[in-house]
Amino acid sequence: METNELLKMIDEYFDGELEKSKDQNLFISLSADEQARNYFRQNRLLKSVTSEMQEAFPEEVEKKILSKTVLNGRNKFLSHRMRTVLAYAAIIGLFCTSLFFYSQVRTYKDDINQVHLDIQKQNRTIQILLNSLPTTEINGKYSNAVIIKSN
Repeated sequence: METNELLKMIDEYFDGELEKSKDQNLFISLSADEQARNYFRQNRLLKSVTSEMQEAFPEEVEKKILSKTVLNGRNKFLSHRMRTVLAYAAIIGLFCTSLFFYSQVRTYKDDINQVHLDIQKQNRTIQILLNSLPTTEINGKYSNAVIIKSN
């Protein structure tokens, strides 16, 4: 039997997944392969140590751990719920603020449009006044004549 197949069978044996009919083939193959026997010993030692650790770990401690986990899960749920409520409140607050600023901007826009119309009206009035003035004519007189003489 190939070494990789044998190591796989050893893993299945310790996991409790090896069929009973293959047990005998496993032990026969172990007698022929030194590396597989060492691997079997290491797994057996590991299994015995872990089983001792499981026995040393009281069920009460496990219950406490699980109860703390459940409580933390509830606290996380509440904090998640609280964060959701706060997020919605912030969204509503920002929406109301944006509506307020929008109305203010709209008011300022209307005021600016009115000022623009007033300025246009005043410009038209000034143009009418300027055009209604009589035309003036300016004639210039030279009072001091410049005389140039040659030598």
